[in-house]
Amino acid sequence: MASLGSAREAAALILSIAIRPCTGALVLLTIAFGLRIPLAGILATLAMGAGTAALNAIAISGAALRIAGGLIIIVLTLGFGL
Repeated sequence: MASLGSAREAAALILSIAIRPCTGALVLLTIAFGLRIPLAGILATLAMGAGTAALNAIAISGAALRIAGGLIIIVLTLGFGL
């Protein structure tokens, strides 16, 4: 990533990673279609995606709170007050 020269190269890298389907979802859909219950497979795949999104949201918010807490400590240490 240190050799990325532009925002376009960074976007291409992100797209190339994100476009790859989840292997677990593919297996789940294959089994569901094989058992002739495609709706169950589709709903389960959507549930997997929602769970992944929720976990990422929790991780990102936790990191943001940690950064914000560190900034508050720095401000208080320097005596600027709030």
